[in-house]
Amino acid sequence: MSVAAGTPNDQLILSNNKGSKGKFNFTSFTSGEHKICLWPNLSQPLTAGLRVVVHMRIRSGEGTNNYTEIQKQDRLTVLQLRVRQLADQL
Repeated sequence: MSVAAGTPNDQLILSNNKGSKGKFNFTSFTSGEHKICLWPNLSQPLTAGLRVVVHMRIRSGEGTNNYTEIQKQDRLTVLQLRVRQLADQL
């Protein structure tokens, strides 16, 4: 699979050629709707018997931090935890 990702203002931030399995990630300092394009690297065109299956798990922003663990370690209230999450997003 080949992968490309762009910012909301169409700046390319990732261009990568992956095998049939793999992970990709990117960091963007621009907020907004990003575009991710995937396309197969095939030596022949798709035919009736050939399928391409893609499974995606997208993590963004605070999803990269384990806030449940942070709340336990720092003994934060729900409100304090939310303030921490918002500060991290900034």
